[in-house]
Amino acid sequence: MLFFNRALGIDFRTTRLVLILLEKSLGRVKVLSHATYELPPEEEKDEREARVIGAINEFMVKNHIRKERVFVSIPREKVMARFIKLPGATRENLRKVIEYEIPKYTPFKSHEVYFDYVLLKEERDWLILYSVFIKRSEIDSTLSLLKRIGIRPVAIQTPSISALNLFLWNKKPEREEFSVLIEVNEPFFEINLLRGENWQENYHLTLSENHWFPEVQKIIRLSREEPLSEEKLNFYLYGMDKETRRKYGIKEGEGQIFFPPIHKIRNEKDSDSIWVHYSSIGLPLGGLIKTQVHLNLLPLEMREKKRKVGRVLLLM
Repeated sequence: MLFFNRALGIDFRTTRLVLILLEKSLGRVKVLSHATYELPPEEEKDEREARVIGAINEFMVKNHIRKERVFVSIPREKVMARFIKLPGATRENLRKVIEYEIPKYTPFKSHEVYFDYVLLKEERDWLILYSVFIKRSEIDSTLSLLKRIGIRPVAIQTPSISALNLFLWNKKPEREEFSVLIEVNEPFFEINLLRGENWQENYHLTLSENHWFPEVQKIIRLSREEPLSEEKLNFYLYGMDKETRRKYGIKEGEGQIFFPPIHKIRNEKDSDSIWVHYSSIGLPLGGLIKTQVHLNLLPLEMREKKRKVGRVLLLM
């Protein structure tokens, strides 16, 4: 992939649209501009599409943005994500094997979905993958909408991938350190667990407002075969603005809760927006730097490069 000085992220959420323009300079990335637009319900299709088209055109004209370096994110609630374990002998034909087993992992038939995967780990006789599946109609409608603006995206991914890439670019966790990334996207919480740089768990669920943190702690403990010591667990929270953090009574550094590291990101105008739009900022990052996690839900024929196997995130 060729890297440019600027890249645009178009982050579709269920109730809003987030647009992020990044620029690379001197080993860091600067947030040049960002905007959030509230969207009509999906049932009001015409109004929603008109709002999306108007917002993107307005943002691109205002910031003099070219259309060839655009990255898109799909709402997490629209995809099905699975950690999959396959025999090592399938490595040379992974895509075909996963495609054949789509009815096993989803309620859909193979021809009804687009999918992609990340090869996370190779064991003696096994491969550990993270795979994402989405109905073709969801991607096709998004591509059709963007085509009306003259945009052909470089990649389509999910908020998890964006956040992981931004986190791992700014921090190299110790091998035995457990990092829990928590995105608050009311009413949903997305939780990712890493051991060192090794991605191990992903959850997308609703939690109670008053007791969400104890519930997250319980989920993490129950997901592990071996007990976790509290001192090795660090919780990194994002997606909340100051008002929402006050509402939940959250202060950085209390109860092992931290904001994710962002020392390589600059946003001089509004530093708090980095925490609010953390995963959105990670979306166009792949157009500016070499990121660790590669997943693309764009149809194969539209991709810049076709790959034979997934990229290994980390070999343990």
